[in-house]
Amino acid sequence: MRCLICRKWSFRIICKTCQEEFLILKPKIRLVGDIKVYSFYSYEDIAFLLNTKYYAIGSRVFNILAKKASVYFSQNLSDSFSEVYGVGIDDNPKKGYSHTGILLKNFSSRIKPIYGELNARNKIQYAGKSLAFRQNNPKNFSFKVKNRNLVIFDDIITTGTSILEAKNIIEKNNNRVLFALVLSDASS
Repeated sequence: MRCLICRKWSFRIICKTCQEEFLILKPKIRLVGDIKVYSFYSYEDIAFLLNTKYYAIGSRVFNILAKKASVYFSQNLSDSFSEVYGVGIDDNPKKGYSHTGILLKNFSSRIKPIYGELNARNKIQYAGKSLAFRQNNPKNFSFKVKNRNLVIFDDIITTGTSILEAKNIIEKNNNRVLFALVLSDASS
């Protein structure tokens, strides 16, 4: 097969050279409401890779991105957590996998994953939509877990409406949201 980035022949979907030279971590913290959102990559650098979530190969791409981010997180950002759980936004399989499930799995050495619990009842897609559209069409999440310290996971943050809506439903069940982790922040 060919590397998705350099197009050279490789046994990996993204060759080792491109993983080291192209997938550069550019960590950032953004405050959305009262929640800190940690991101790891510049959106401009990996936008085309994030779009692979709509295809079967996305599972392999997201695994590479998440693995690199989780190593950085473990070495630089994580304190000693006790009883901290992670939940992915819309963690339900499409194309045979869940992109937020892959994120949860890769961060599981520090944050215990809770799979398949934070799901949108309104299956609307926000990609390319305005802030007004997002605010007028909430995802209407369902969430039944109670009494936990939680971290919210997603692939991209743009306006922050999904994360804020998720935080609100999570906290209604007597949970505490510590922060959010995303691969990329699409804001400039």
